[in-house]
Amino acid sequence: MFARAGARLARAALSSATAPAVTSGSCSQSSLYVSIAPRVAAGSLGSLLGRRAGGAAAARRGCASGSGASAANEAVKEPSALANVIDGLTTAGIVAGLGVMGAVGVAYYAQTTEELEKAVEKGEHVPAALKGTPLEQAADVGFVKLLEFRLWADGQARYFLDPVSDKLLPDHPADASYIPHTLVIDLDDTLILSHWSREWGWRVFKRPGAEDFLKHMAQFYEVVVFSDQNASYVDPIVERLDPQHFLAGRLYREATQYKGSYYLRDLSKLNREAGHVIYITARPKTAMQQENVIEVNPYRIREEGGGAKEGGTGKGSGAGAAHVSAGPDTSLLDLMPFLESIVRLNVKDVREVLDSYKQEAQASGKSIPEIFRGRQVAFQQAQRTRSTSRPRISRGYEFGSGR
Repeated sequence: MFARAGARLARAALSSATAPAVTSGSCSQSSLYVSIAPRVAAGSLGSLLGRRAGGAAAARRGCASGSGASAANEAVKEPSALANVIDGLTTAGIVAGLGVMGAVGVAYYAQTTEELEKAVEKGEHVPAALKGTPLEQAADVGFVKLLEFRLWADGQARYFLDPVSDKLLPDHPADASYIPHTLVIDLDDTLILSHWSREWGWRVFKRPGAEDFLKHMAQFYEVVVFSDQNASYVDPIVERLDPQHFLAGRLYREATQYKGSYYLRDLSKLNREAGHVIYITARPKTAMQQENVIEVNPYRIREEGGGAKEGGTGKGSGAGAAHVSAGPDTSLLDLMPFLESIVRLNVKDVREVLDSYKQEAQASGKSIPEIFRGRQVAFQQAQRTRSTSRPRISRGYEFGSGR
């Protein structure tokens, strides 16, 4: 009997705990009547009472906010004319500032430091759309500050981007009786080709005649290989190209000047007289002194079935080996007579000779070796013409005259 009475009291307590609150008026305090019976589980009853109390608090907050809404609406006033003007000027200032910042930001990526510096010196750095407007002065200040930042950033970057030394080659001996010309040769695409294929992976191919070219030119020049790769890449290749060590030097990536996404060769830092330096390359853009450049066609190969072909230094042989695409490549060998003549004639400034050949090459479409051969033939013909046109020396008698 007592058990049945306790169960009825527990059910009554639960039903009263979950019943909606009784309110009086529009938003009065909630009333909660809970009858707690003995032997009711404390956990479930406490949880229900907690949720009911939270709901009551939320209801009180909603009533409070609702009762104060009308007062808050009455307190809001229409903005004055001065406030509208201030808001308009603020908006215009923000838009103008964004415009100036956008122009300066575009100039940061669109112009190099040298171009920006020249534009500031000439007064052409402010965009035409901003000239004659109140933003012109702000734009001028922005571009000047940008130039200062670029100059500072370039100065910090030189430590990593400039050559490691202003003297990339050692001094000539002080007591040297003869100082040779310097022949600088690019490695990739000029002496060799690094080629990748899906079947064979990376392989290095030697240009035909590269070994003979280095060996012969070392008799006339101080020959130096200049690469934009690291020593770990260059040294194994050069050891295969020059096993007898005819080369006078090797220059690597740290000797280049990184600029505009290129590793450039600054020939003025070779510690050699500029008029005695020749740079042979298939990539003329890698030279900062174009007047010293002799351009050759880049060495290329093509894949074909069959055995190992001429020019290959890759591992093994078999299908997929490479060979020269258009007959034997003689680009380096064809240059040898021209380069040899420069030394034999003791040319004081090779830049003048190269400029003469480049101008004729541009006008005729011929290569330097072709122009050299043509000039040699013309010179020999002129020599023969002069020798035949000279008057013969008479000794007072003629053989076969019968006298």
